[in-house]
Amino acid sequence: MILRTLLARLCGLAVVSFGSYAALGASSFSAAQEIAAALEPALTELGRPIHVYHYAPRANVGLPARGYIRPDDPRVRSYLKSKALFYWDVVLPTRADGMMSGLYVATDPVASRVFGGVGDEWALVRIVLREGFRYVDVRHAPPSGSSSARAIAAAAQRAGCSSVHPSQLFLAPPSESCRRLAFDTLALLDVDAVLYGYRAAPLQGCVERPEAAFLLLGDEVFDPTDTALFVVDGSDDALTRERFQINQLFTRAHEAGSARMPPWSIRRRKGQPVAHENLEEWMRSAIFGCRGATDDEPLPDAVWHDPASYWRERLESEPGSPWLRFRVAKSEFAAGNISAAIAHLRLLLSRDPDGPQILEALALALTYSASATDADREEAGRLAALLIEVSHYRSRLPTGGYRWSWIARLRHSITFARVGLAANRLEDALGYAQQAYEAAGARYEPGRLPPWLERIQDQSRELAEQIRRRRDEHSAAHR
Repeated sequence: MILRTLLARLCGLAVVSFGSYAALGASSFSAAQEIAAALEPALTELGRPIHVYHYAPRANVGLPARGYIRPDDPRVRSYLKSKALFYWDVVLPTRADGMMSGLYVATDPVASRVFGGVGDEWALVRIVLREGFRYVDVRHAPPSGSSSARAIAAAAQRAGCSSVHPSQLFLAPPSESCRRLAFDTLALLDVDAVLYGYRAAPLQGCVERPEAAFLLLGDEVFDPTDTALFVVDGSDDALTRERFQINQLFTRAHEAGSARMPPWSIRRRKGQPVAHENLEEWMRSAIFGCRGATDDEPLPDAVWHDPASYWRERLESEPGSPWLRFRVAKSEFAAGNISAAIAHLRLLLSRDPDGPQILEALALALTYSASATDADREEAGRLAALLIEVSHYRSRLPTGGYRWSWIARLRHSITFARVGLAANRLEDALGYAQQAYEAAGARYEPGRLPPWLERIQDQSRELAEQIRRRRDEHSAAHR
């Protein structure tokens, strides 16, 4: 898991304006900071790749009403990108009686069949969310009466957004002030998606599934090569095997009591491969909520009352789990126990010396620790330099390159700049701050950046100014 809230909390993010909004006031931004801090226990990442599904009318994708369409048709990528960016479009009005526009995906192809997909004019899009995909889980978060719930309510009230639960704040903000608060909070959380409550289809062999669906917050959060389009015309395409697999999920749903029909009917011809030699094994791996592990379950109330103690107890029962140790490091850092967090991160680094999540978290923790020594800052600089090397290497890999070549490298550039500033490596730090600023704006037209990306661009701009001031002061002192 990536300890990305470290960066949001330590960067001193500035207030910026976006779209048609005026700059947010200090009270609104401080409210977002408090809500982001309160939701920290709800931040998590996927421990394995999963499949998610989205139904769309063929006309909305730009496809003809009839006929075969290739599974990798480029129009699908364009549709998914525009659909994801609808969420951030400040021109669209808020709807007190409905959900925000955006790219919503179900955790199986059966659950949302009643919402969309009925009729030949619909297409089914399958997306793979990869390991490390980061989201905030607001299904049951936080429980009523907890200190986190009270903190969120008070912060929202100050920002002019009353009586709102995090799920409503992110999915159906009832006013413009609530939407601004939602955008700002998500920017600070730095997540790929919001996980919310939506009834998952019971499947034979996986009946007791938790409610779960995702709102994807950008087109960069998944690799476009990990998507596939299915239409009713296409039983002989290259993904016939996966078509059978989807059909078998509907069959499993029927066995568990569902009456929903699959988007197509296929009879397997003699000699064709079955959908999957071990469907239940594949379901446990690729279908969210079928794993039988706590990772997919809504967070227990104990997490909200004392997260550090909860994760410590979990780690005691599974001491070999790097995922749990990273959660402990996160909770220790959030509780102000920086030395304890550093100890856990050092142990993780000894086992995974090139792990980018660990490198980033440890570099930042060493840099901003109140007891940091010159040796600590020098070590942080070495870790940040290695982080950049790892990031550039991963961007060239055939798997994951899309994600790593863009967002991770941008974030790691800012990490290196901040560590470089603290370690007095000013020229290197300035170069990476400028690189981050340019990269943040390179993919969008001026004035059209999503709010979370404007935050990154703004922090890199301010960081560059801080480095220049430090450099000038250093030069003046040595004249």
